[in-house]
Amino acid sequence: MSVQDCVTSSLNSLNSWSAGDLGRREVIHLWSRLTTGATFAQIEDSLNKPPTQVVDEIINTAIAEPLPSFTWEDYAGDDDILYEYRDELIREWQLGLSTRKFRHKLVLFWHNHFVTEFNTHGCANYFNDYYKLLHEHAFGNFKDFVMEVGKTPAMLVYLNGNQNVASAPNENYARELLELFTLGEGNGYTEMDILGVARALTGWYCDQYSCGPVSFDAGNYDDGNKTIFGATSNYDYDGVHDLIFTLRANETARNICRKFYQFFVYPEINDSVVDQLAATFIANNFEIKPVLQQLLKSEHFFSEPFFNARIKSPSECLLGFYSRFDIEYLTDYSQDMMGYLAYMSYRLGQEYGEPVDVFGWPEHRDWINESTMTSRWGYLSEIIFGSLAESADAKLVNLAKDVSGNSNDPQVVTEGIILHMLGQTIDPAAVLTATEAFKGEIPQFYFDQGIWNLDAVEVPDQVKLLLGYLSRLPEFQMC
Repeated sequence: MSVQDCVTSSLNSLNSWSAGDLGRREVIHLWSRLTTGATFAQIEDSLNKPPTQVVDEIINTAIAEPLPSFTWEDYAGDDDILYEYRDELIREWQLGLSTRKFRHKLVLFWHNHFVTEFNTHGCANYFNDYYKLLHEHAFGNFKDFVMEVGKTPAMLVYLNGNQNVASAPNENYARELLELFTLGEGNGYTEMDILGVARALTGWYCDQYSCGPVSFDAGNYDDGNKTIFGATSNYDYDGVHDLIFTLRANETARNICRKFYQFFVYPEINDSVVDQLAATFIANNFEIKPVLQQLLKSEHFFSEPFFNARIKSPSECLLGFYSRFDIEYLTDYSQDMMGYLAYMSYRLGQEYGEPVDVFGWPEHRDWINESTMTSRWGYLSEIIFGSLAESADAKLVNLAKDVSGNSNDPQVVTEGIILHMLGQTIDPAAVLTATEAFKGEIPQFYFDQGIWNLDAVEVPDQVKLLLGYLSRLPEFQMC
C-alpha cells in the first residue's frame, strides 16, 4: 500500500479553521517543508493563529525580503577571488536557509529546476545574476521567469545558447526548455518542434571568457519561418514562449505543479490534486503565488501520512539543526563553520551551484546510501559537539525549558526535545534509551530526590548528548 492510498483529504481550503485547529505536529510539518525548521517561539506563534494566516505570513514575509545585493569588483581572472566571491554567495544562501527563510528554500527548488553549474561558466558575476534572478521571480509570474532565465549568461553558457546561431542551430537549450523547464519529458513536443524552438532562440550571446554581458546579434538570428506545435510563422524569442504558454499551457502547468507537489508534499503524485493546482496556475496566468497558497492552505497538505515522509536533503539535515535552536551566525558559530557546512553538503551530494546534471538532484531516497548515511552521522556529530560557541549553551537550555515547561523530569524534557527536533514521537523503548542518553553521567538519585533541574551546569552537555543520540535515529533523517 502506498502513502497516497492512506490519504483521504482533498485540496479543500482551511479557511474555516481557526487558531488552535492545527496541532504542534502540523505546525512543525509546515515549517519543515517551507524552511529548514522552526524555533519554539515560531511554533508557538503559529499555534495561536489560523493556519491560512500563518501560510500567508510566511509567504508574504518571503516576498517582502530585500533581494541579494552583492557588488563585486572585477577579479580579472584571479581564481582565488573568483571562488571567494562564489563562497560568499553560498554563505548568504545558507544563512537564509539556517534562519528559516522560505524564499531561500524556494530558490533552492528553482535552482534544481532551472539548472546551471558554476564550474561550467566559471564567472562569479554570472552566478550572482542567476542567483538574484531566482530570488526576484521565485513567487512571481512563471512565464516571465522562463523568458528571463533563458537569457541569463549562466544559462546561455551552460546549455550552449552561445553556439545557437542561424547557420548552425544548437538544440541543447531548446530541448531542455521543453523537456525540463516547461512541458515535461516527452510531453507534447516532437524533434521537429525542438529544432523550430532552437531556430527561434538564435542570436543571443555573451562572452564567457570576459564575463561579458548578454547581447542580441541580429546577424545570427534565423529570421525564416519555423513550424512549432503545428503552427508556422517567423517566431522569435518572445514568440516561441507565447506558443508554449498558449498551445501547451496544460502540459506546462501540470509539469510545474507536479514538481511543487513532490517538493512540498510527497514524491508520489496525487494526480487529482496536481490537476486542480494546474487549473489554478492557468486561471491565474501562471502566477506562482496563488498555486503555493492553494496547496499550502489545503487539508491535503496537512494530511498525517505526509508528516515525516520525505527524506531530508543535506541542507535540511545540516542547517535544520541550527534553525530549530535559533542559533545565530557569527555569534553562536563562525563564518568558517558556514564554509564547512557547504563542504559537508557537497560531500553528502548537494553542492550549491552544482546540481549533478541538467536534471538536477534526484532527491528523496537518492540522498541516502551506505556512504552518505554514515557521513551524515559523522557530520551531525561534528555540528553538535564541535561547532557551537559557548554562547549557544543558553539556547540549548532555553529550548529544553520551553519544550518541557521547565520540568525537572528528564523523560518529559527528552520527549519535548524529540517532538521539537523530529516532528514526531518515537517508540517507547527508544524514548527510554534517549532519556538515558540525556541523563548522561548525572547520578540517578539527583533525579529521584529532585536535586537536578534545568539550571544545572551540566544541562548544555546533556542536551548535546541527547541530540547526538537522536541524530542517529532513522526518524532524524525525515521531514
